[in-house]
Amino acid sequence: MASGKQSSNQPPEHSLDELPMLTPDRVQLLQKRWITTVEAVIAAANTDEGKSGLAKSLGMSAVEVGRLLEKAREVVGTERYTELSTPKRGGPTGALLSEEDKRKYGAK
Repeated sequence: MASGKQSSNQPPEHSLDELPMLTPDRVQLLQKRWITTVEAVIAAANTDEGKSGLAKSLGMSAVEVGRLLEKAREVVGTERYTELSTPKRGGPTGALLSEEDKRKYGAK
């Protein structure tokens, strides 16, 4: 179920409730870290450090995090999962700019 947090040119976001292995306590832990959607879970785990941090934060094993991410892939679809799970290179200040912002502000 999409959460409705979207603009007209962005894909829908999915509620953490769509990941059944996340208990209410784990959902709260994620939300305290500004991880509020399935998409944010995927993005947070897009490096080995992110996966281990997620496991530690949630009190899960690496295997359990792997299962969580597989369910996340089912929820968002393989194409979107691949996009989100690919680490992004930040700009000169570490900021991640959209393609539109890069054009608007002349960033490379």
